[in-house]
Amino acid sequence: MIVLNNRGQSLVLFVLLLPLLLFVGIIVIDCGRVMVEKKELDIVSEMVVRYGASNIDSDNVENKIVSLYDLNIDDGDISVDVGDDYVSIVSSRYVEGIFTNIIDVQGFRVESRYSAFIDNGDISVEKG
Repeated sequence: MIVLNNRGQSLVLFVLLLPLLLFVGIIVIDCGRVMVEKKELDIVSEMVVRYGASNIDSDNVENKIVSLYDLNIDDGDISVDVGDDYVSIVSSRYVEGIFTNIIDVQGFRVESRYSAFIDNGDISVEKG
């Protein structure tokens, strides 16, 4: 009876699969980070648009919205549109990740759009 040694085959399979497992792990970490940043941006954007809608009659409401946004989000961009009975904002930021540093790309762009409408004193907020 001949006994075969399978140690070499297992080592080769492990060496071939290790880069694939690392690549999948890095992508999972980056996607999780992007989702967390998107959620944070959504929360701040909703808060800022509610503030803008509740203070729509005050002076310099656009500047107040931008300063409130800047207090909560670092390195973000915001565009504000204020009308007679609505406030609309578009906010975005770039998120760096491990994968983007490896392939030398700027990062992932995360964007959030919120609008608030005032109807008979009631404020309704819509995403998108």
